[in-house]
Amino acid sequence: MGDIDLIPLKQAQEILKISNVTLWKWVKAGKISVVKLSPKKVYIRREELERFVRESEK
Repeated sequence: MGDIDLIPLKQAQEILKISNVTLWKWVKAGKISVVKLSPKKVYIRREELERFVRESEK
């Protein structure tokens, strides 16, 4: 099984150049999915972030 590459939300915000509020709006709207390991440990899969960026550029 391959490694799952998880990105912390703070790092995803920096990559996307958006605020925490905007990121959570997108999550709640279903635009981007997250992985919750616990209530305080939330990540985005690298593949999901790359997919989101590709679709946003269209």
